Amino acid sequence: MSRRRTSRPSSSPEPCAVTAGDARRAARLTEAHEIEDACAQMLAAVAATSTGDTDMVWSNALLPQLERLGTVEAVLAGVAAVGGPAAAVAAFSAVDRLRAGGVRLPDVVATLAQPWSVRDTQALIDDSGRRIVLSACFDRHDRSDAVFLLLDPDCGVVVRVVFLPATELPTLLAEVCEAIGKEGVELRAHQIGAAEFRWATEVALDAREFHERDATGPVENQRPGEYATQALLVRAKLRGLPNSLEPKPDHREAHSSDGLLELIQDFRRIEAMGREKNPTVSTTHRPRSRTAPILLLRVDIRDARPPIWRRLAVPADISLRDLHLVLQAAFGWQDTHRHVFDTAFGEFGADGPESVVENENSVTLEQVAVVRRKIHYRYDVGDTWELVIKIENAQKPKSFATYPTCTGGRLAAPPEDCGGLSGYHHLLAVLADPDHPEHSDSLRRLGLASVKDLRPRAFDKQAINRELGRLRKPRRSTAPRPAR
Repeated sequence: MSRRRTSRPSSSPEPCAVTAGDARRAARLTEAHEIEDACAQMLAAVAATSTGDTDMVWSNALLPQLERLGTVEAVLAGVAAVGGPAAAVAAFSAVDRLRAGGVRLPDVVATLAQPWSVRDTQALIDDSGRRIVLSACFDRHDRSDAVFLLLDPDCGVVVRVVFLPATELPTLLAEVCEAIGKEGVELRAHQIGAAEFRWATEVALDAREFHERDATGPVENQRPGEYATQALLVRAKLRGLPNSLEPKPDHREAHSSDGLLELIQDFRRIEAMGREKNPTVSTTHRPRSRTAPILLLRVDIRDARPPIWRRLAVPADISLRDLHLVLQAAFGWQDTHRHVFDTAFGEFGADGPESVVENENSVTLEQVAVVRRKIHYRYDVGDTWELVIKIENAQKPKSFATYPTCTGGRLAAPPEDCGGLSGYHHLLAVLADPDHPEHSDSLRRLGLASVKDLRPRAFDKQAINRELGRLRKPRRSTAPRPAR
């Protein structure tokens, strides 16, 4: 990967001085991509030091100075190729004036004026449908470049930009999939059109700008000048792509400093209660006019290696009793043992004469959920299965979706009554050995005709959602009734 390009921002206390100095150095360059890089560095340097509209500073002040320098025709063409709208128009006009005045333009000017064509536009998405990577290849007669953008899965902000030769992109994508796969997250490639790629990329770049202005959000430690240069180069390539008709989201509204969890107003109260030494469950109920948001849960079997997990979307007002049934369906268990939810507000479980925990029927998930803290669910005292429930995010319910639903996961769940994780690993070893004395009994106990029917590495989302479908209740609609 030695040919991957990362721009080197210039040190620059004074915009005009930087522009003149960099222009003279850039004028000696002969390759179009080198000139584009140099011009993007100049634009980024001015943006970092200027207090006014950077585009207008270029078009009204700096470009006229460059035009008077002479012998920087290629630099003007480079600014036209990578600059903002006003700077690009002013730079094109300057080039046209030089041409009309009889100045012989270098051949590279024609190359810089050519648009890029795009291919292989795709996104790598996780099992929740969140974009993790955006990538595309851009072609011009002089070269083929690939653009790789790594996104924050929760916020959608760009955290890393990489330019590399198009031939190296498949290797980089494979490396990313392998690295993230080791964390228990499977990525899959999703081909998207050029208009959707432009829309998604511009939304991610706009999100990064918002976070940098407000100094909030997940921004990786890529040097600011380096990122600013690369963002300009990406936006320049996007300009040749068709526009999407879909409106762009308001990042300020969708991703405030508290993230999407602001959708749940009750969480502010819950966060404060979670800091108390002996918090008590609120008895406040959601108004009937308010539809409960959807909580996105990541549920892991504790200590499982490799990780065994499920990602679930459930209504915030689901009772702990119903959540128990959802967990049973998600992990293929049969609800034949006692269980308990261990929360910041105490322990909750099934009501009964011998019960020593609070009744789970009258408590909802949002009443015991604490933002960014985990709930533990223990099942079967003998085998001691423990699920760790983490609230990852919240969102408004989608009109076409049904809940609860499973959106992703990894590996098959261990069967009940196998002796916990250690017993499960022993069971797999027994079944892998046809000569083991317990082999036949183990198959019979699991109801398997053959060891081929055991698929410990399989994750069947469709089967889980079929089971969840039997648990779903009609959701209360808050839409007004049509007038008669």
